[in-house]
Order: sequence, then structure tokens, then C-alpha cells
Amino acid sequence: MTQWNRAGIQVAVFHPHSDKKHSFTQKYELAKAVSLDDFHRFSTVILAIPPGAVSEFINEHEYHFLKATTFINMATAQDTEEIQQKFPQLSIVAMKLMGNAADLELRGNGLFVTEQPVNQPVNHLFSAIGNIVIDEEQTVSNGNKLATYYALKMATELEAEAKFQNIDPIYVERMLTSLAPEVIRAYAQEELGGFGKKVLETLRLEDS
Repeated sequence: MTQWNRAGIQVAVFHPHSDKKHSFTQKYELAKAVSLDDFHRFSTVILAIPPGAVSEFINEHEYHFLKATTFINMATAQDTEEIQQKFPQLSIVAMKLMGNAADLELRGNGLFVTEQPVNQPVNHLFSAIGNIVIDEEQTVSNGNKLATYYALKMATELEAEAKFQNIDPIYVERMLTSLAPEVIRAYAQEELGGFGKKVLETLRLEDS
């Protein structure tokens, strides 16, 4: 929502609990709280809800929406085809974020994966905050698993080595939350400093 707000795009927000809905929309100038009675006004609906609740939400509220409404499934763990099979009368498209939601909120420039070309309103909504690529949505799930595995492997190995070297935990926490992530970002963007380049050269020599 932060990035849509920065891009000047108004987004309507619904939550079954009024206090949570208004608490959320008050944080953003262009977020507007809406009720069930407003659903018929929207041709694009982002299903920003837990995977297990998607079918229940559609079952309960489908009759409120326009027949031409496009529903966007962003839940990494929810297969879009599975939802489409349950609701063949609806238009449901995937738009999966390859990355981390917190990073998207902070930096923008998201990478969104969909399996088919999307209509203009959906394209406008997501291209305003990142790039859209057409690929199998399973690619996102596989990528997230791979990144999570190696991130945790690195973190636990760093913790173990720091403990062996008797480094104070207060420094280890900062190494994990600040130093390591920024080194990885610099490596990915080919912006390593002199020391980082020397370490990388050493690692490549060790692997050769």
C-alpha cells in the first residue's frame, strides 16, 4: 500500500472488522475504507488474505461483485488454478511477488509473476510499483524456498562462527540484520566495495 500511495494510486480497503480497516486506511492518504455495499463498484479486487481464506471469502461475497470483476491472487502458497477450478465463472489471475513484502514497502521496485497477460487496469496497478513478468507462478514458490534455505544456512553458520570467536551477541544481531543483508544487496547489484571484492575473489579462488 505504501508504494501505491507514493505512486498516487487510490486503493479501496475492506476488512470485516471496522476498527482494523480504519486503523489501516488512516496510515495512507490514498487508502479509502469501503464496505460490502461498495463491492459492486470495483472491477479489480486484490485478494490480500491468507491462502486458506480465499475460497471462503469468494463463496461468502461473490454476489456483491460485478460479473466482470478480476480477482488477483497474490498468496504465494495458494495455487491460482485451484481457485479458478472452484470458481470457473470468475476471472482470477495470479500476481505473485518474487521477494519480500517488507522490502517492497521500503524500496518499491517489486517483481511480480503472472502466468498470462493481464488486462490494462491490473497492468497499470502493478507496473506502477514494479515489473511484471510472465512465468509459472510456481517459480515464486521455488525461489522463496531456495532463498529462505540459503539465508538461514548463512545466518546459522555466521552465528556458530561468531560464538566460536566469542563475539558479543549484540554485535551478531547487527551483523545479521544490517551487515549481511547489505553485502548481499551490493553483490546482487554489482556494487561491492573494495573489501567485499577482495573477499569475493578469495571465495572464488577457494571454489576453483
